Amino acid sequence: MVSIDVPRELLVERLAGRRTCPTCGTVYHVVFNPPKRDMVCDHDGTPLVQRSDDTAEAVHKRLDTYEEKTAPLLELYARRGLVRNVDGAQAIDDVTEAIAAVVAPEGQRIG
Repeated sequence: MVSIDVPRELLVERLAGRRTCPTCGTVYHVVFNPPKRDMVCDHDGTPLVQRSDDTAEAVHKRLDTYEEKTAPLLELYARRGLVRNVDGAQAIDDVTEAIAAVVAPEGQRIG
């Protein structure tokens, strides 16, 4: 099992900053991948929206639920030596590479 570790506030920043084009589905981020024009899709000019489950309040609620219901299970698996941790605060490509290294030990190829 892979556990991607990300500080709570970074998760909130990442999730609460997402904006989506309701027409074509393109996903933007207000900090990390903003559209060329503020809150307007680069592809079709549609105003971007924030999903209701991506507000800071909703993200905090989702993380509280995770801490209450899922984290204890992760701890159980960790005590059994079945969890490999990956630093999820890195860039996307680095996280992907770290996960691949955990899932397929050196010399093995995924996909």
